[in-house]
Amino acid sequence: MEFAALGALYYQDKPEYFEECLKSLSNQTKKIPIYIVIDGPIGHELETIITKYNNLEITYFRLNTNSGLARALDHSVKRLRDKVDYIIRFDSDDINHSNRFEILINFIEQKKPDLVSSHMNEINEDSKLFSKKLVPTSQKQIKRIFPYRNPINHPASAFNIEAILSVGGYKEMPFFEDYYLWARMYKSGFKIMNIDNFTVDFRATDMMIKRRYGLSYLKHEIYFIWKRNLEGIFNPLENILSFLIRFTSKIFGLKIYKLIYFSLRKKIN
Repeated sequence: MEFAALGALYYQDKPEYFEECLKSLSNQTKKIPIYIVIDGPIGHELETIITKYNNLEITYFRLNTNSGLARALDHSVKRLRDKVDYIIRFDSDDINHSNRFEILINFIEQKKPDLVSSHMNEINEDSKLFSKKLVPTSQKQIKRIFPYRNPINHPASAFNIEAILSVGGYKEMPFFEDYYLWARMYKSGFKIMNIDNFTVDFRATDMMIKRRYGLSYLKHEIYFIWKRNLEGIFNPLENILSFLIRFTSKIFGLKIYKLIYFSLRKKIN
């Protein structure tokens, strides 16, 4: 099986975070081709970092205009279809553990899942560890949690290209591109697994949490749940319960929402 790593970059990504990400990619114990899709013009600072890490021999797919994450990733996946079997996803502001690629490749070669992820450490703006985001590791747990909360950590994920393209690939669904794709794979019966290991330091900043709160985000949640109900991904009762849980978590204000958000994680003292 052939493997490659794929990330996305756009103009609002912070140069210092992007550089940390590239450092983590350069330190991988297992070397595989790396691809980054550049979603529109990105500015001088980010371009300078790209030049600085020419030694990584990263292949860049450049889009002339900012088209959004889903379209950028879908474009890239289709271009890689004839080159590799599995794609390891990474975010341009996260830190990949040095053995991440090796752990994933060994697991995929043994278990042959169509989609897989792992636990993640969560770090703040200063790259300090403050919590851990765990994922369910048994098939029973994954199935139980799927309608209500994404059981896959997308920055720690890897997937079979043919499997995701067979369900339509990445589609426009702001804030829920990955969850929507994974849910369609779940409905189609693909093999979905999680590794009981930590492979990524995910940057969970205060601004990221705030973006997932408010009227605009609620509209996207409603559309996502309506869409998955329309497509029969989960049954109507599960979709209603999912919406009620999400809505209730936000009606008491941002402070309470943040408490709920972090209650789902393992706090690090």
